[in-house]
Amino acid sequence: MPIHPFIHRPDTLMRWTQETDPQQLQSLWNIADKVRRDTHGSGVHLRGIIEFSNRCIRCCSYCGINAENDRINRYVISAKALLINIKSIAQAGCQTVVLQSGEDPDLDEAWMADLIRFIKNNYNMAVTLSLGEKSPSTLEKWKQAGADRYLLKIETSNPELFRQHHPSGKQGFEHRINMLRTLQSLGYETGSGTIIGLPGQTFIDLVHDLQFLKDLGLDMIAMGPYQPLKKSAPCRDGNHTQNQVPNSALLTHICIALARVMNPSVHIPATAALAADQQRDTRWSSLSRGANVIMPNFTPQKYREMYAIYPSDLRNNALRGEDLVQNIKEHLMEMDRYAILNHSETVPATADEFASAGA
Repeated sequence: MPIHPFIHRPDTLMRWTQETDPQQLQSLWNIADKVRRDTHGSGVHLRGIIEFSNRCIRCCSYCGINAENDRINRYVISAKALLINIKSIAQAGCQTVVLQSGEDPDLDEAWMADLIRFIKNNYNMAVTLSLGEKSPSTLEKWKQAGADRYLLKIETSNPELFRQHHPSGKQGFEHRINMLRTLQSLGYETGSGTIIGLPGQTFIDLVHDLQFLKDLGLDMIAMGPYQPLKKSAPCRDGNHTQNQVPNSALLTHICIALARVMNPSVHIPATAALAADQQRDTRWSSLSRGANVIMPNFTPQKYREMYAIYPSDLRNNALRGEDLVQNIKEHLMEMDRYAILNHSETVPATADEFASAGA
């Protein structure tokens, strides 16, 4: 099956998303890997993530920290613990710190601005935010403080399917798209993405997702397979259709490869969901199928199970900190790849210094 120049056509995308022949798929892996190599080289960006709070007002059907789940303890990491882990990310050589939480209306925007400013003044790192939907004025304040990137996933480009899985969303699909455009207009490097195999998703939806993400003109595209929640977490799964897209690692890799060919310059992470319920960690395979980013998790161990957006024994038991980064570096060397790291000396910032800065 030819890949160029018709990869963007809906009929071609439809065939690829349903491809099962190993030889055909290998041709897709090869071209996606070549596009990645020609555009980004062999380096892999490490972006250290801290999930600093699981407070959330949303009731997203697929998410284990949705507001209806009263079976988990809610937490906010203290400023001291947060600063310790940010320092660990810098000492491990990561070029980016990712601050992620549920959508919490009580998050103090001035406190977050001070934290962003503190990181930018003390560490040679970019700051990525993933904090849900926020007002344009709040986003502007954080950009002025020094935030570099913002990740806001759409999960599906089908407005009706979006509505089914976001029952508490007051503004809806168009509001989320408008926020992505606001982020771009403010100068953020903007990321979004979808869930592969979301209940109710068809292959027509999947093809439209790929085209829609391209049309958004994003800087980062994140895709991961749908992971059913355990019974302990309330979830409105929606109706499975006759043409339901499977939530497989293989189809996720196909979509990553297609997204790479369609969007050569974007950054594509090997998402943690690819390691959630698999016999083996398939994130590494995605790095040879178009992905070029890994996000090592620096969330303190005692909070990981409480940030269970989907069930994952590997996530809960994985290494963390510098040991995790060293493990990633060794894996990459086996693949003839390397981690892109900072090597400059970092300022030994402390929580007391953060407090004295007015935070």
